[in-house]
Amino acid sequence: GGAGKSSASRLIHQVEPEYPPEARAKGIQGPVVLDVQVQGDGRVGTVNVVSGDPALSEAAVRAVKQWVYQPFSVDGKPVERQTRVTIRFTQPSS
Repeated sequence: GGAGKSSASRLIHQVEPEYPPEARAKGIQGPVVLDVQVQGDGRVGTVNVVSGDPALSEAAVRAVKQWVYQPFSVDGKPVERQTRVTIRFTQPSS
């Protein structure tokens, strides 16, 4: 257990990003940091790339847009929130 990030624990559907073949061929790897807008119904709205290789960021955004979080409401009203997501692309060590 332990206290994890609250937003991470609210993730109910996660899609693994596809490693872009061009990036894999060039040996490009590393983290892509995204600012994610989670809508009141738990679906992902706007995704902004904070940092990361452009060759990887598109795949990361495409995956995160399919994620679903638990709906979040305050006093019964759906509330949008921002969460920061880091996706790590790592080459399999050959």
